[in-house]
Amino acid sequence: MRTAEDIVLLNRLFFHVTRMVWIPDTVYYWMKQKDSLSTTRYSAEHYANYFQCCDIFYTEAKRHKRIELADAFFDDYLSVYPAHLISQAVQGISTEADARQVITAMTSVAERHNVFQRRLPALQKNPTRNAGIQRLWAVLQSKATSSLAKLVESQHMFTRLVQERQFEAIRTLGWNQQVSFDRLDQKARLLRARYLFCDNPPEERFLQNGTPFQPAHTKNRTVYTGRNFTILERILWLPLTGEDNVRYALTVGGLNAGLAHRLSEVQAAFAPAPLDDRAFPPDIRALRHLARSSVMQKKFCNAWMFIDKDTEADDNAEHLYRWVLRNHPKLNAWFVLNRNSHDWKRLESEGFRLVPHGEMEYFALHLNCTHLISSQMDQYIFRPLNECYTSDFVKPRFVCLPHGVTKDDVSDWFNSIPFDLFVAATQDEARSITADQSRYIMSEKEVRLGGFPRYDNWLVPVERENIIFIMPTWRADLVGEWDGKGQRRAKNPHFYSSKFVQMWKGLFDDPRMKQLLTQHSYRVVFFAHPCFEDYIEDMPFPDFVEKRSKRYGSMIDIMRKSKVMITDFSSVAYDMAYMRKPVVYYQYENKSDFTRSQRWVSGYIDYETMGFGPVCRDKDALFAALTDAVRADGVMPEVYQNRAENTFAYHDARCCERAFNFIIEASQPFNAKLQR
Repeated sequence: MRTAEDIVLLNRLFFHVTRMVWIPDTVYYWMKQKDSLSTTRYSAEHYANYFQCCDIFYTEAKRHKRIELADAFFDDYLSVYPAHLISQAVQGISTEADARQVITAMTSVAERHNVFQRRLPALQKNPTRNAGIQRLWAVLQSKATSSLAKLVESQHMFTRLVQERQFEAIRTLGWNQQVSFDRLDQKARLLRARYLFCDNPPEERFLQNGTPFQPAHTKNRTVYTGRNFTILERILWLPLTGEDNVRYALTVGGLNAGLAHRLSEVQAAFAPAPLDDRAFPPDIRALRHLARSSVMQKKFCNAWMFIDKDTEADDNAEHLYRWVLRNHPKLNAWFVLNRNSHDWKRLESEGFRLVPHGEMEYFALHLNCTHLISSQMDQYIFRPLNECYTSDFVKPRFVCLPHGVTKDDVSDWFNSIPFDLFVAATQDEARSITADQSRYIMSEKEVRLGGFPRYDNWLVPVERENIIFIMPTWRADLVGEWDGKGQRRAKNPHFYSSKFVQMWKGLFDDPRMKQLLTQHSYRVVFFAHPCFEDYIEDMPFPDFVEKRSKRYGSMIDIMRKSKVMITDFSSVAYDMAYMRKPVVYYQYENKSDFTRSQRWVSGYIDYETMGFGPVCRDKDALFAALTDAVRADGVMPEVYQNRAENTFAYHDARCCERAFNFIIEASQPFNAKLQR
């Protein structure tokens, strides 16, 4: 065998062992071979060797009449190695041929030892019992033409089965009796504890030197619903606000949760571990040296880094930065942007302290700043460098001033982002994220309701013009491939033939549009979503349609001057509602179809009852609603004004001020309260 000789030996010894003793100080001498798996990829032959071990175990188990142990052994291997192959395939290491050979190796063991004939009745009753064997059965039943596709399908099924098995165990015990302490907010001195429970949480006691204290924030997050029970995750933010001689403890369900430490001990556990960078690539070593140089540390001491996108500004980060520049000029604030962005010269002329995105100085700023403030939450924003090279640097606090109102359920995405502070614009948005039973990990600890900084511009008086502003949202199924390193995407060659483009073209080609514009002396501006900016010039629209994007000027300037807006599902409708201007929704598909195409889960919003204007499904309805809006001369109907009043907690020009205060407050130690 090429590998797994030790496993073969153990398999042959297993049924001869009558006594086992654990010797803690034994040293395992490892003879590292030339083609050891520590230095090479797993080939199809490697995987075959592992399943050959299962074959040997079955032979030994039959001789000793313990076939159920061999089934368990085979089930474990089926649980591990197909997933490992999929991981290698994602990295471009394993191939379709490898997948085909591994499926053959797994199947030959199952057929030789009659696994399915023996286990299938039990699997049909409870597939979670042997999820690995169920996975192989699913592979063999799959109608996919690709072997890799069969393995991927089975992986999704396997993951679900394993989760269900875990959830059943939690249901039996009441909670999973394991608490993880996974995050420490050093500034606020809050420690996050998490555990899973069924239906109702067990009794909790958080103690400081034996005195009960309340958690700073709590939340019950829905994880799973089905089979007549619900699994939730309990999230506790525990205040470690006493002196260092205070010892903290947490018990859950009467059991020690694993916390019995002083603040300094907890801080030491979360402190970045030092790295030995002598084997790092030369450019990485140079960057680390630059970031730690006295020049960079002095330049970026206590720095706040602002960024909207690498390619453009004109969003919440820009507007808060401008407010900080005017009101707190001594703050060490920097704005990041591509040097070739159309916004660079505009911001430079205003006195913005600019740092070019992607250059060495930018990475040095990122590694030294205390706050990262952005309207975007893509990984290239908060994790621009491979952390295996930079994990010994203290991470900045990530403050998100989101580009748009969160109205659909994007919890799977948000839960992967390390938010320290998230500023919401509406009451429904904040509630949908922080409320008990929601699927978001975030709680009131991270989320503040204050409005978007760009909203301050909406209340500055401006002379309005007869403009119909049209801005549909982006479409996940129409954007090109993304390398994850910035905002730019490859061009989609099929974009112009899409239903999306043809629907808007059909609207402009309708003679009623030109007639309406002429009769009321209006212009129409079609503003491309930033993801579609590269397509706007070749949009097949009539000449009277003014095609714009941020490349040609500020979206905010045009919106302030406009009197009416048409959109489909874009959250920019909230900006118009903040100005109390008419909105018309043109939705040629229903909400569920749209959210499914975006790979989201439908959220709380009902456009019919919560939107800021009529919802139109066809051109006839749209032209009727648009005519009413034009005749109203930019005044929002009373019913929608009332909705806007109930949606926004504030309607003033102090959103920037609130966002700044939130950032300062969130960086202060939490004031703990004695539990009553």
